[in-house]
Amino acid sequence: CPTARINGAKDHRVPHATSITFPGVNADALISRLPDFDISAASACHAGTPEPSHVLRAIGLTSEDAYSTLRLSCGPSVPSRAARTIAAQFKSATDRTVLSPRPVL
Repeated sequence: CPTARINGAKDHRVPHATSITFPGVNADALISRLPDFDISAASACHAGTPEPSHVLRAIGLTSEDAYSTLRLSCGPSVPSRAARTIAAQFKSATDRTVLSPRPVL
């Protein structure tokens, strides 16, 4: 599994949402391997556009890393046991095949 990176400030963030980059993994392909999750490769206002997210680019991600980034949201009632299960499923999905990111436009 590639080393995942959490994007954004460690402080001053909402506890239920995060942005994670999986270097070298195509986020759209990873999403297709995780059908039980409500995850996105773009912000709600950026969905459906082929360009990398301007927000991800503004925080310093390359186009390649932007295409390898997922936005995850959970409700506050998700127990830590479920979070560990979610992490294991993500690891399994990324371990099966490391997929190249979308071509840079």
